[in-house]
Amino acid sequence: MSVIKKLNKMKISKTGAVIIWALASMTYYQFYTCSGAKSSPASDLAPIDFKSNLNYKKGTLLDVRTPQETSMGYIKGAIFMNINDNDFTQKIATLDKSKPIFVYCRSGRRSRNALAILVTKGFSEVYNLDGGITAWQSDGYPIEIPDKQEYLEPSSDL
Repeated sequence: MSVIKKLNKMKISKTGAVIIWALASMTYYQFYTCSGAKSSPASDLAPIDFKSNLNYKKGTLLDVRTPQETSMGYIKGAIFMNINDNDFTQKIATLDKSKPIFVYCRSGRRSRNALAILVTKGFSEVYNLDGGITAWQSDGYPIEIPDKQEYLEPSSDL
């Protein structure tokens, strides 16, 4: 039985049927194209979403802070590429474009710039930690503190 015949049995006018069809179409469009599909290859994620996506998607975790900042702590599993280095774009070219990239800095500003660079270089899935490692820590997520010996400058012989 056609939809129109079913609606006629339910005593719904053709105008009512058109309205129902339009609402159903809008709901379908919103559900399947807006929430399900990626509208952009990049996005900002709150710490809870960043962590769950990182665990689920198994991408590359990229810390774009300076060595001095990373010496104070970093998210476990991160690789380090300082966005302020002159060769930053050459370094990111070594990353696997088929894997998601999860990028962060101290507050989210530099990592948002890194996200834009990654997208222009052809990375298809990039996520920024909104609020940076500061928000990560403030939400109670752990960081790794490196052994201070790793960061000591070699002493000069006097």
